Amino acid sequence: ILSDDSCDAWYRQSVRVSMGHVITVTTLRVADWEKSLANNEDGYDHKMNGLAGVLRWLREQMNVECFAAVVDDDVDNNKRFPPLVTLEDDKDCGSRSWCCVLGNEGNGIRDEVIQACDKRVKIGMAS
Repeated sequence: ILSDDSCDAWYRQSVRVSMGHVITVTTLRVADWEKSLANNEDGYDHKMNGLAGVLRWLREQMNVECFAAVVDDDVDNNKRFPPLVTLEDDKDCGSRSWCCVLGNEGNGIRDEVIQACDKRVKIGMAS
């Protein structure tokens, strides 16, 4: 699931680095919900738009557990983020449907998208 502001899955470097695996993965591009909030005159619930809305739908309707990959474990007390877990702590992850949201290197994941996930996970660097 790609938001409007994410990279192109079919970019030549993406295809090369994935060794062509990107061809086997179903991709879906969703509209940016922030743009939709600016035009809220149609009476539609725009909280269900965009990537955060799709994640809420996956959680509530399809029973998919959503993980937000984060780079730090700091929690701003003013934000209501889901709990931080490690993959080792969540041993039954392989027995159910799940997705992992990845952000880009520069900006990571928007707060609204992190809040739409069930848990945050910090993926360690290989040594």
